[in-house]
Amino acid sequence: MSKAGTRCLRLSAAMVAAGALTLAAPAAASTVVGAEHGNVVIPASWGHKAPVIDVTMTNDGFALPDSVHAGFITFRVGSPDATYHALQGVAVTPGHTIDEVVADFQMGLSDSRAENAEGHRNLLRDAVLIGGVVTSDFAPMSFTIPLEAGTYYFFDQNEIGEPGSAPPRMHTLSVHGNMKWEGMPEFSAAIGMGGHDGMAMFEAPSSLDADGTVLVYNNADQIHEAVWRPVVPGTTQSYIDDYYRAINQNLPRLPSPYAGPTRGLQAMSPGRFAVLQMDIPAGEYALVCAVPDVVTGIAHTRNSGMYKVMTLT
Repeated sequence: MSKAGTRCLRLSAAMVAAGALTLAAPAAASTVVGAEHGNVVIPASWGHKAPVIDVTMTNDGFALPDSVHAGFITFRVGSPDATYHALQGVAVTPGHTIDEVVADFQMGLSDSRAENAEGHRNLLRDAVLIGGVVTSDFAPMSFTIPLEAGTYYFFDQNEIGEPGSAPPRMHTLSVHGNMKWEGMPEFSAAIGMGGHDGMAMFEAPSSLDADGTVLVYNNADQIHEAVWRPVVPGTTQSYIDDYYRAINQNLPRLPSPYAGPTRGLQAMSPGRFAVLQMDIPAGEYALVCAVPDVVTGIAHTRNSGMYKVMTLT
């Protein structure tokens, strides 16, 4: 991406965590979020709407168009089903295949922690994960991402099984033409998925609008997701700390803080970002990442404390 003739803003992690991020009306600029392992470059050119692809996920599958023009694309994803569905998009790294990528995802669901970790490491090599939506029957949610020319694959994470199981139904989206760096939605808050060397964290405010628009970016060196899971009213950050500490140290388990299934933004590779238009019931939640760690194979929630209690209003 050329930055010629544009301005750049650097957002500090402290600003994001405090919810102090404010961006004014339509502008032609680039927002660069600094990261220890490189930069997440976020072009901002508001005022142009991205084309919208409506996706309805059911147990019978879902449909996508065959092709779109390169640029920002909005996927509006919903499901009438109360069961779990999750749209996941990937691009395959040159020299690798979508079959390898599916096998990597399957390793992530193995009963072996070593295979869970290996699956994550292989995904970092074999693919670029571009996000998606974990659905609910409450309302559709939209995510907007930049897609440069190439071939992208989409599937329902619900159809991924353990190693050796049947592959999911796969949809191929061909993206063609010169990249149009316009059409990124405005957002009122930001969530950073950060951390390195065995530690992970969310840089996020303590409250968000339940139907707000939020920028989510991955400036870590591992794959992360940002999904909200309702918690028992009154649950605190320290209680979840104690809950996972008891599990990790084989102590008597505390009552689970969780009170329902997750919904939100599917996994993204390092350096990727998305703008998520939320539509989630108001209440108390924990923002969590359950992706297995690349070393331990244990979910980032349990392994490195990647959860944040917050209120959606």
